[in-house]
Amino acid sequence: MGAAGSASGDFLDEIKKELLRDSILHLHPKGDVVELPYGSTAIDFAYHIHTDIGDHCTGAKADGAIIP
Repeated sequence: MGAAGSASGDFLDEIKKELLRDSILHLHPKGDVVELPYGSTAIDFAYHIHTDIGDHCTGAKADGAIIP
């Protein structure tokens, strides 16, 4: 890829960052996508799924690590 291809790739990456900077996307195993506002926590996601799950959530893992 030449310099023009690199510049357009960089431009596209910047557009993606700008569009997605105010949200968090979560992909369900079934393929559904959940979009939550930037700064949302695992508890917010649990409540998004169902109130009972949010009420009983005690912890969460992301990428194999326990998260706050």
